[in-house]
Amino acid sequence: MNASNFPATRLSARFWNAMQKRSLLLLMVAAFLALGFPSSAPALGARRSSRAKARPRVDRWSKDGTSTVTFVAVGPGGIKMEGKTSELEVRNLRNVLTVVVPLTHLSTGIELRDNHMKEKYLETGKYPTAELKVRRADLKIRKGGVEVQSAIKATLRLHGQQKPVMVNYQAKPTPGGYEIVGSFRLNMTEYGIEVPEYLGVTVQPDVEITASFKVKG
Repeated sequence: MNASNFPATRLSARFWNAMQKRSLLLLMVAAFLALGFPSSAPALGARRSSRAKARPRVDRWSKDGTSTVTFVAVGPGGIKMEGKTSELEVRNLRNVLTVVVPLTHLSTGIELRDNHMKEKYLETGKYPTAELKVRRADLKIRKGGVEVQSAIKATLRLHGQQKPVMVNYQAKPTPGGYEIVGSFRLNMTEYGIEVPEYLGVTVQPDVEITASFKVKG
């Protein structure tokens, strides 16, 4: 009798046939996955690329464009001493906005007086910046072209001293952001700054500070 007529032998043959078919199917799937989807993959990549281009990341609250910081001190007979700088930085960290102003480039228009102010009074070698901090949640901003005029509590660090100040400000929506103008008064003696005297003229300790700048939003 032929061995193929035994049930065990027929079962073994069926088993090996099934295994061969399964192996062939696995090879086809592996080859298909290795080749990928040539027609759809570039389209998917193109869509992702177009989305990336259509939605550029905006660093909200970073300074955008030029800025101006001005301080005005008044002397006898209404004489004004005005200093300016265009250097200003806005930092947005942990829900706190910090306006940083380097003091080393403050200018009153007279070089000798500038050096006197920075070296003797502001001591910019030790205290190179002034920093104003506000809570972002306290800053009132409106969209749709509506201008806001309000006041906000802030903290000023100047000449190694840190004190609360009240800042009056305007915030006006502009294309791509906001235009901010803020002002406040301080008494320089409260920050350990000696009242300046130049060529026999002594100014009052109260100083008006104004800053204007644009931010992205």
